[in-house]
Amino acid sequence: MKSRSKKVYIANILMAIFIATAIVPLMNAEACSNVVIDWNDIHQEIDGFGITQDEEDTYSMSEPQRTEVMDLLYSRDNGIGLSILRTEIGCGDSKATIEPDDGVWNYEPDMRELWYFNEAKVRGVEKIFGTVWSPPAWMKTNNKLERGGFLKKEYYQKYADYLAQYIKIYKEYHGVDIYGVSIANEPEYAAPWKSCLWTGSMFKNFIKDYLKPTFENENIDAKVIAGEMAIWSEVVVKDALKDPESCSRVDIVAAHQYQGIIKELPTAKKTGKKIWMTELSDTTGGFDTGMSDALKWGKKIHKFMTIPEISAFCYWRGSHTVNDNQTLIHINPDLASYIVSKRLFTLGHFSRFVRPGYVRIGATDNPTLGVYITAYKDIETGNFAIVAINDSKYDKTLDIVPKGFVSGQITPYITNEQVDMEKRSDIKSIDEKFTISLEGKSITTFIGINKK
Repeated sequence: MKSRSKKVYIANILMAIFIATAIVPLMNAEACSNVVIDWNDIHQEIDGFGITQDEEDTYSMSEPQRTEVMDLLYSRDNGIGLSILRTEIGCGDSKATIEPDDGVWNYEPDMRELWYFNEAKVRGVEKIFGTVWSPPAWMKTNNKLERGGFLKKEYYQKYADYLAQYIKIYKEYHGVDIYGVSIANEPEYAAPWKSCLWTGSMFKNFIKDYLKPTFENENIDAKVIAGEMAIWSEVVVKDALKDPESCSRVDIVAAHQYQGIIKELPTAKKTGKKIWMTELSDTTGGFDTGMSDALKWGKKIHKFMTIPEISAFCYWRGSHTVNDNQTLIHINPDLASYIVSKRLFTLGHFSRFVRPGYVRIGATDNPTLGVYITAYKDIETGNFAIVAINDSKYDKTLDIVPKGFVSGQITPYITNEQVDMEKRSDIKSIDEKFTISLEGKSITTFIGINKK
């Protein structure tokens, strides 16, 4: 090849590389996409966001770290503002039972539990509900708390009385209003820990013939929660929902999602029941504090909100000494220090701003590659929140287009690898829309108020 030709050839290659390098960012900096937020397209009511209480480790922490952990979980000013607390109804193992033997009632409080309840309530928790892992051993076919077993048929009435007394004792003796009771935790699994097996027909018969009349006679209006399978499914509660009598006393259909895909629960939806995701975590690997984990959870909550249209999302543990992803906050073994995960703030982008009583409203939920949007409003006040997840590594520019409402400005709060729910400058409405930029690998909640 001649020298001049070789120079031209090299120049052409360099030019091609330059053009390709210039085009790639342009390809990823997509044209501005529209996100329509439809004020009048109303979906599910939101009951709140929460965790399952495990008070022992937090209660034992030194101060001020203990207060800081509680603030991070429950305070709207200094944390993520959780509003739901799921607790174990004690069966005589890690927590005392209210009925250690047939007809023998225990009114003594667990002081750690009572402290935790009150600390959560003073920070804004509105709903405390109890789940039964196992009835007291004397009620069960295997006469022990672990490895499943069934509730003895002759004790169905005693178990209904037990649940009624749980609610009454906590109110009368401890000053705690129990929002609801869940009949069984993961009733399909004979776990090596506290557990009890139930079939769909057992659920139906117990609710219809025993729990419903007992609650009516005792004037108990606490919610009845049924399901809580380890797999995301309503199969164990379908019989109860198909029977008019038992269906009338099921308020909430709940499930976990340790197995199975996130999908609709059609029977619960058809019968008008609220759907709660009451327990989920990742039990694999060490304690992950990174943004990739946070985004994984953001997308998961987004799916729960838009596919089965849940009204509540509860993570498994809030704060604990386990050194894995079962918990949002890892308490170090010294009980004097702790580590916070990014997924805590992922949950906070919903829990702090999407408050109980809000409803989800229509939004363009996947306007561009890697971006996921949900929107919510308070019907009474006109306050609204838009949660935007950008799982792409590239910044994304979007136009938020209000439909059916008017707002002069929105305020963003962002979590990325560097910051946690950091408040940014207000974004003004121009030509009745908001132009926003979502940073790569970030979660942003925008709040505002309808002025119309």
